[in-house]
Amino acid sequence: MKKFLIVVIVLLIIIVGVFAFIRYTSPSYKNQVYANKITKEAVQNNDSSLCKKLAENLLLSEYMGPGATYILNCYAKVAVENENIDACPELSSNCLGAYFTYVKNTDSEICEIFQEGAPRDICYYEQSRALFDATFCEFIESNEDKDACYLGIASLKVDKELCNKIQNLNAKQNCLNEFGDYNIR
Repeated sequence: MKKFLIVVIVLLIIIVGVFAFIRYTSPSYKNQVYANKITKEAVQNNDSSLCKKLAENLLLSEYMGPGATYILNCYAKVAVENENIDACPELSSNCLGAYFTYVKNTDSEICEIFQEGAPRDICYYEQSRALFDATFCEFIESNEDKDACYLGIASLKVDKELCNKIQNLNAKQNCLNEFGDYNIR
């Protein structure tokens, strides 16, 4: 019985060792360790340009693929921990959403740093969504995106009155339908 127990223990040690070896030598683990190192450096220096090293050194796309998570998280962490919206690349709703969720910046002019159009509209949309505040929807230039913003906040806040700010009649009706009101006023 003693021999059997020793054999079982030795086999368990070997199995655990093999799994540990595989895990700690895998490319995904090495990428994660490298991403954590670069992200920490970027946060300490308040320099989101360092996040691009991840794309260069890991041969990853900056916005697509499995490695994009490392890069986008790097930008978001720099933005949040340094309360620096400039760290967010344009069109990155992930970064902007994280920034407004954790920093709670209510300055309506903060999104003006982004160029007009989609980048600025995304910023205002994420600000309104994170803060549950439809007043930021008013700053969105695209009527379609503005309507989507009002619909999203109406749903989040369960506020049927926000549906009346939607310009597109079909979108307005969809919003009202969510509240069981099937007639546009």
